[in-house]
Amino acid sequence: MTISRLNLLPLSLLAVSILSSSIAIPATRAADAATEEAAQKSLAWHAVAPADIEGQGWTDVQSPFDRLPARAEGLVRPPVWDLSHNSSGLYADFETNAPRIAVRWKLHSKRLSMSHMPATGVSSVDLYVHDDDGWHFLANGQAREFPDNEAEFTASEASAQGDVRYRLYLPLYNGVKSVEIGVPEGSSFAFEKPNENQPPIVVYGTSITQGGCAARPGMAYPSILNRRLDREFINLGFSGNGLTEPELATLLAELDPAAFVIDSLPNLTPEMLAERMPKFIEIIRERHPQTPILLVQNPIYPTVPFIAGTRQKITASNDILTQIHADRVAAGDQMMTLVPACDLAADGGETTVDGVHPTDVGFIRLADALEPYLKKALAH
Repeated sequence: MTISRLNLLPLSLLAVSILSSSIAIPATRAADAATEEAAQKSLAWHAVAPADIEGQGWTDVQSPFDRLPARAEGLVRPPVWDLSHNSSGLYADFETNAPRIAVRWKLHSKRLSMSHMPATGVSSVDLYVHDDDGWHFLANGQAREFPDNEAEFTASEASAQGDVRYRLYLPLYNGVKSVEIGVPEGSSFAFEKPNENQPPIVVYGTSITQGGCAARPGMAYPSILNRRLDREFINLGFSGNGLTEPELATLLAELDPAAFVIDSLPNLTPEMLAERMPKFIEIIRERHPQTPILLVQNPIYPTVPFIAGTRQKITASNDILTQIHADRVAAGDQMMTLVPACDLAADGGETTVDGVHPTDVGFIRLADALEPYLKKALAH
């Protein structure tokens, strides 16, 4: 039988050995904690204030990161009001020469993830960096607990030469109560609003518009187009509740965008569509007679070639929307655009999580389908 050297030690030495070990471990942890605390103290924290937020349609909000005004609580249905606390589409631009960037955010809801959507999209933040070629993904700050989260990233090496532009996207299916950006003390830092002199683009729709089920916030299709077109987008997607109600049309009409995108067919039956969409458009048109309105057909889901009920519903809805568009144009509305259905069934249908909600590949295809029509509408 092999006997360890520890067992051969005299009891007095053994006690000292154990005592020394028990002291060494906490000492090491204490040193690590001290180092971490010193590093945190070396950061200068900059709170994202209401004036720094982009992608938000109203400033008279109940909570700083809400998507609808406070008065909407008594106007819209409770599920819509609850979803308006989700920060989908909200972001902050800033410039810094910092070699590292930290973010800390306080979540609104305990639900970090969903069964079909990870916490990286539901509750986390995305950091993008800008250079001469446009926007590039840099890092995802992952939410790991409720309510407080913090992440630190290595900044672009271009920061050694001067200020670099960044964009921080907020969670898609959770809300935030506060957001702070930290950089080492002595680094330059300033929030920016490069597109504040351009009218935004307003997108109204369903869970697909809100960003379900993107892997991370920057991959919702309005955010993809936000970067591609270098234009502010206001995301008014409400999961399961894009029901094209007059109350929402009245709120949308308060805004003054460069274009309205209406993408609500996935939440509507053909009967609801025929009843509600003409009135919805008319409410907006009364306030915005010359603003482009893009009507987006229902995507072709991967199951459409194989399930008759799904195929019949989508075909009927897209036909009705085509007729609504034709009727508007025939009545003299020349600022209406019909966006044909994006085919998510192409190439084997590897574009959704569950047959409806897109993966990141699906969101890229949705952005690809909408982009040329949006560019053309904005060129008028």
